[in-house]
Amino acid sequence: MDVDPDDLEMAPAARYAGRVGLSLAVVLGAAVPYLLLYLLVSQSWQPLVDLDITVEADARRAVLDSAVLRKAAFVATLLGGGGVRAALTLALCALLVAARRLRLAVFLLVTVTGGALLNVLLKALANRARPLFPDALSVETSTSFPSGHTMGTTVLVAGLLVLAWPSLSHRSRALATLLAALAVSAVAASRVLLGVHYLSDVVAAVFAAIVWVAVSTVAFLGWRADRGRRQGVRRPVVAAGPGPSAPG
Repeated sequence: MDVDPDDLEMAPAARYAGRVGLSLAVVLGAAVPYLLLYLLVSQSWQPLVDLDITVEADARRAVLDSAVLRKAAFVATLLGGGGVRAALTLALCALLVAARRLRLAVFLLVTVTGGALLNVLLKALANRARPLFPDALSVETSTSFPSGHTMGTTVLVAGLLVLAWPSLSHRSRALATLLAALAVSAVAASRVLLGVHYLSDVVAAVFAAIVWVAVSTVAFLGWRADRGRRQGVRRPVVAAGPGPSAPG
């Protein structure tokens, strides 16, 4: 049976459009709750303020009453800190470059670095004060909304999930997603337990990170498609998976 060459071109184009559409839907789905939280925080909406204060007070009592929980919170915060994230990102980028996956290394570096810069901007826009305790377990000098540790961790693990997704089986994808969610949850909880962030700070950070990773993914999908067109490639431009993870 003869195959129309135009049909071979339509299939990758349809996959590309579908993946871009999915990424944009993720952007919209995460941007709306983030913007809602930002507006409520900026207007000091009392029900949210009360919830934040109540959760923070309960978390503080729990961590002060448990040495194990306190130590776990410090460990999670350390692992989610900027230094550890930067070292891990650079190490992974070096491995990708060594494996001749330059485009993937650029994707990871730009996504993580851009997420950190975006967090600085979002903090400046919200300008929310940190929780204040006379006997603070941890001291931070930056503003509170959204949480930098939580957003940075979410950006990193989500970026890695995008890179790994095409090579994972369905069962492995579920496990990887669960591990990513646990890592983000541990860091987010540690920030509340240590009294340096409110609940709304860490929740907003997760939404902001998802938006940024989805935007970054769309940008690199576009780069990949444009690169394929300029090189005259007739193979599917995104056949390797939903993210920018085909060989560079």
